[in-house]
Amino acid sequence: MLNNRYQVLEKLGEGSMGVVCRALDKSNNRLVAIKQCTLSTKNDKNVERFKREYQFLSQNQHKNIVKAYDLFRIENRYYLVLEYIRGITLGDLIFEHPRSILFSQQLEIAIQICDGVKFLNNRGIVHRDLKPDNIILTENYVPKILDMGIAKSQMRDMDSLTSAGKVVGTISYMSPEQFSHKDSNKIDVFSLAILFYQFFAWLPGSPFKGKNFSQTMHRILKETLPCFSIYTDKNNLQHKTVGNFLQLAMQKNPTQRIDINKLYFALCNARQINNIQNLYNHSNNLLTSRTNPRRAMYIIICTLIVLTAIFVYYIPFSSQPTDKKTQNTTFTKSLEHLENLHNTGKYTQAIQHANTMIEKGDAHPLLYRVYSCRAAAYYRNGMRDNAIRDFHQVLQLNDKALKIYVKLGALYAQKRLFNKSLQQFNAALRIKPDYAAAYYYRGITYALMKQKDKAQTNFKIAVRLDKRYMQKIHKYYREN
Repeated sequence: MLNNRYQVLEKLGEGSMGVVCRALDKSNNRLVAIKQCTLSTKNDKNVERFKREYQFLSQNQHKNIVKAYDLFRIENRYYLVLEYIRGITLGDLIFEHPRSILFSQQLEIAIQICDGVKFLNNRGIVHRDLKPDNIILTENYVPKILDMGIAKSQMRDMDSLTSAGKVVGTISYMSPEQFSHKDSNKIDVFSLAILFYQFFAWLPGSPFKGKNFSQTMHRILKETLPCFSIYTDKNNLQHKTVGNFLQLAMQKNPTQRIDINKLYFALCNARQINNIQNLYNHSNNLLTSRTNPRRAMYIIICTLIVLTAIFVYYIPFSSQPTDKKTQNTTFTKSLEHLENLHNTGKYTQAIQHANTMIEKGDAHPLLYRVYSCRAAAYYRNGMRDNAIRDFHQVLQLNDKALKIYVKLGALYAQKRLFNKSLQQFNAALRIKPDYAAAYYYRGITYALMKQKDKAQTNFKIAVRLDKRYMQKIHKYYREN
């Protein structure tokens, strides 16, 4: 028990400063993460960074920034108590699950990260070390910004925590001015643009990363990246337009670089883009001309708003009839390929193929099967929350899909969300009162809840409706 309050449950990892553990705060039964730093003559700066991180996090609370709850010292060790996030880092998502989510989901994550950084920058705080490994995603893909240890306040004079001549930050995500030890309120904008570029393109590392420090620094200072759409879809207007915004955020000269508020505003408005080709052409012309970047950004955003409004109003009245037979044939073949990928165990490929089908936006009567197949693939890949989200989408498209209610109920039971689990089984039984599978899985849920009588009642009904469930029930009791 630490500080007569925190019960350490397990070690989560080990960073440059020390061990990180998951613990239970006995005062409120809340799970927390505790970072440890040991005092020594060699790492006094680490202790100061600990204190600084607690100061920034406790005084600047935002839904996309991890919370700090406590800081205490026991003998020669400091402990920083943080919000515990059950999830993975953005870096792990990019590296271990490439192309596992839609671009629209990526954009929402980017917007929330940008919102958190905007909150800090507008309070005069510069993070100075934004990178995928310092962003953690919850199970519902809500990003949280981590590691404020080297953040700096521009609102008051603070002692530097770095030695003279030492570069602060992670090299391949740094802004040009960081290499010359110059302060700028747009450092985070450049780092964010690199981070977003890597994320949208699904690159395993920073696009500027070289073989060594010198090569990486040269690339950041001298090279201009092509639009990330070369890695995704060269013809996708939304990808190209967001890419143009990132180029404005990666201007080498901070005076020519857009600020965090404009980047956030641009990403928010980019959500509205669909097929307004003129917008991309216009923004591209602005970037390749000698127009002042600030004025270019202003024109791009204004054009985006106006053209989006025109698009929303005009398209419903101007769309032309399509060849339904050809469209249906193409969709059916694509669906067959998707289901074949899943049935042969190629789950990651199935997810990617489903993403492509969904992004096309075809309102096909069988679209629910695409979501259902992707949900099953997500489940097989251990991404249960994604599976749950897709199964709910299936029910929005086809609320009579009995098997989906049962699958959802089983998933919720696995997560020990028993009330939600029972709701799904009950919904299935309202549609079909003699649905044996719903009684069987509802019985298992009651068994997990230690309600034996209700479990037995449901098992009996399941067997009465379908004798095959007798063997399944015996197997369940043998294994549990």
